[in-house]
Amino acid sequence: MAKYIYGQPLQYTPGTNSAYSNYGYMLLSAIVEEVTGMPYFNYVQQKVLAPLGIAEVLLSSTEAQQRDPSEAICEDQGLGLDPINITSSLLIPAVYGGDGQIKEVAAGCAGLAASATALTQFIHVNLVWGNGPRPTGPGNWWIGRTGSTPGTSTETASLGGGIDWAYVINTRDFPPRTPLPLASLATSIGNLIGSTPGL
Repeated sequence: MAKYIYGQPLQYTPGTNSAYSNYGYMLLSAIVEEVTGMPYFNYVQQKVLAPLGIAEVLLSSTEAQQRDPSEAICEDQGLGLDPINITSSLLIPAVYGGDGQIKEVAAGCAGLAASATALTQFIHVNLVWGNGPRPTGPGNWWIGRTGSTPGTSTETASLGGGIDWAYVINTRDFPPRTPLPLASLATSIGNLIGSTPGL
């Protein structure tokens, strides 16, 4: 993968534009595996999650029949070719590889599944967006991050005073003309926290 990407021409002059890409996370996970001699997820479990007491994270399987029974069923309207059975012309759901990703290979960018509890445990110690520790102290500050892949929508936030919250939803497809359900959910959470005495 690294050799292939390095062989591609630049899409534009560096610094003149930006484009989202998961390649950097995939490359980082490959570097972790090379340096540690461990599979990426095993390293993350042992060195990052276990010391924080975080257990509700797993490596999601690309194939539906291999999914952990504790993992929620993900819903997505997308279809695509199977990246595992490459001779098949049948379209499969995006959540089971139809998006072109093999989750076991893409652990560093899109292959991990975590509960909202696990996310709040993580961001209570680490910066929710960027690198470093979570900011401490009181004040009216808020740092958050949203993200999605086929079949999931997630938002996490850390607030001044030590408050952290997260939600994980098993889709990112909503009926047409749905009035921003996730923005409404985040606003509702913020209002609830703001109206709760002592928080």
